[in-house]
Amino acid sequence: MNEWLDTLNQQLNQLKQLQELLAQERLALEKRQIKPLSQLVEQKQLLLVKIAELDQQLTTHPDFETLQEQHAKELEEVRRQLENCQKENAVNGEIIERSLSTTNRLSQLLTRLQHPDTMTYSKKGTAQGGTLSGKGIKA
Repeated sequence: MNEWLDTLNQQLNQLKQLQELLAQERLALEKRQIKPLSQLVEQKQLLLVKIAELDQQLTTHPDFETLQEQHAKELEEVRRQLENCQKENAVNGEIIERSLSTTNRLSQLLTRLQHPDTMTYSKKGTAQGGTLSGKGIKA
């Protein structure tokens, strides 16, 4: 039973590490630092695999129901930490979405500036530079 509690504490520590990585990821996103961002994402993925493995160990324990009741306080702390990580991850996702939106608008603006007289639009409504309509017609 102590082994189960040790595993739970290990999972809590890994969730705290994940929250720290998510905070570093947010800073890298805000500063648009690509190199550290890719390293953080890789570290985050490895940590998520470890957290999932520990979760599997915890939930497949033969006495899981009893241990869950006995260590309700510790489990609640793990759940709170997991919730914090999910919130931080959602914030990072919003930053990424805003950044992509800004990049798309900038791309459309550059396309319009580069080809102002030949603008067309895709099915999704994004601006595209095209060829001059009717150019090359011999009729």
